[in-house]
Amino acid sequence: MKRVIAALLAVCAMPVLAVESPNPFVRKEDKSRYVEPEQKPQQELEVALPAFPDKTSSWLRFETTAVTKNRFFIDRDSLSIGEDGVIRYALIIQSPSGVKNVSFEGMRCNSAEIKQYAWGGPDGQWSPARNPQWQVIRADRMNGQHVTLMEQYFCTTDAVIRKASDIVRLLEKGGVSRTPGDSTSRNPLRGF
Repeated sequence: MKRVIAALLAVCAMPVLAVESPNPFVRKEDKSRYVEPEQKPQQELEVALPAFPDKTSSWLRFETTAVTKNRFFIDRDSLSIGEDGVIRYALIIQSPSGVKNVSFEGMRCNSAEIKQYAWGGPDGQWSPARNPQWQVIRADRMNGQHVTLMEQYFCTTDAVIRKASDIVRLLEKGGVSRTPGDSTSRNPLRGF
């Protein structure tokens, strides 16, 4: 009986001894040479609100992939690409009854985010957003205008977007040409 107990104690002590012994395949003095790059917050430029988009001659219509009776426009005169890489634009959504929702927004292609800077009032004036924050563009939004803008006009790999006139050209053309099922876009929303 003493031998059985001694054998059980020896077996129970083995995992403890194994934990205390160093792994012969890992040397403690070896450290990874990889250094994590310092994460700097993306610096955003100061944003000045554009003129309110009241003349319809500067509105460029685009179609969304969502089933909706609303019509969508980008104001050509407000469209810009900042040195910070943010594409800023006035977005007009018009209901079938003629009611317009106007917003001044920014889009970051590298992180698939949008920010609303201001909202248009019925008096034709901007009301700055109270606490504008960057939000991830989600494919499940009702009208799908941000996904469409991102994939077809702003963040496409099919066309070189260097200046606002490149985006205007795409809006006039109707977006990039893609065949159904084409997965060449660098859009991080693919697969949703």
